[in-house]
Amino acid sequence: MSSISPRNYQIGVCFTCQLCMYCGLDLTSNNCNCDKSIKPTKKNRTKEVANFRNLTYKPAIVHEKIKNTLSNSNQKYGYKLDIELPYNCTLCSACNSQINRNVKAADKEKKNIIVIPSSPTDGTSLPSTPLQMEFKLRMSIKQNKQVLPFVIISFTLDNPNFINFRDKLESYICEQVGLVYRNEYTLAYKSHSESGAGTLLGNEEAFDEFLKDYQSIVAGNKKVVIIVILRELSKKRSHENEVSEQESNDESENEAYQNTKSKKQLKKHIKKRIPKEATLNENEALVGSYVMKLNDKYICEIQNHKRCFIKEDRHLSLTNFAISLWAKEIVNKNADLDTPPNHAIFSMMHSVKQNFNFANIRS
Repeated sequence: MSSISPRNYQIGVCFTCQLCMYCGLDLTSNNCNCDKSIKPTKKNRTKEVANFRNLTYKPAIVHEKIKNTLSNSNQKYGYKLDIELPYNCTLCSACNSQINRNVKAADKEKKNIIVIPSSPTDGTSLPSTPLQMEFKLRMSIKQNKQVLPFVIISFTLDNPNFINFRDKLESYICEQVGLVYRNEYTLAYKSHSESGAGTLLGNEEAFDEFLKDYQSIVAGNKKVVIIVILRELSKKRSHENEVSEQESNDESENEAYQNTKSKKQLKKHIKKRIPKEATLNENEALVGSYVMKLNDKYICEIQNHKRCFIKEDRHLSLTNFAISLWAKEIVNKNADLDTPPNHAIFSMMHSVKQNFNFANIRS
């Protein structure tokens, strides 16, 4: 390929591709007889080149993409123009469209880019600046061969990594299907318009790729879908939760009978309801211990009440799911035994005002 000979720029030629704005000839290695010193206008258009753009280049305010494109063309064709000074030029319709696309893509990328501070090379430590990223997702849960409706979720994470991303998703999963642990489901992701099973999301390396794909998908004005596949183990646990809930509902009716049970029967009942420690990891065992503490702490003395969080004279009923979620949030350091999590089901809007009546208090 022959080298491009340097030349002076003429206003009647496209600055970035050397297209003659009158006859349409590529002047990179050719020449024509058109008067290229005349500025293109609407009145002197030809059938060969109907459209154009007159560009006033101002380096102080021009978009970086435009500046880079014109600078590259200045070097390519040897115009020898001072890129730091303003000047006028002409663009053909194809080059103008390409520049506009580049500008839009750069602006979208700038909105979604994650800037990670570089590590110092002189051995000194820089103050760490919290990195925040907002996620707007659609969550699809597949449970026992059934697909639940999409759930729209959004949240912001500081210094996002796979662990805190998964933990945040897990809280939303629990809202939909009850208490689950991380070994009871698999995560994947894909674009909403994409077919297939998606890409597995199970470790830090996969999460790094997810961040890149997330930015790319969002930049294209598409939705990101998180797919949650519950394993068969969750079916067994779901059954246990149903049994536990039913037992709780029948507790007041069978209270007299329960008090007459032998210690042997009671131990057998507890053993059945509480998983063996050997089947739990450290985190799950800790959640279980907080469940027991919360159950003991919030027993309500009002008849027909099981467990309540009481604030002033208002009682907020605590279901088994609410107790389990509270325990998990304590482990995640988002709550304690006296303060429930910042979650919709713990809103006092769901509470009832209790007018104390001695007839309603358990003897």
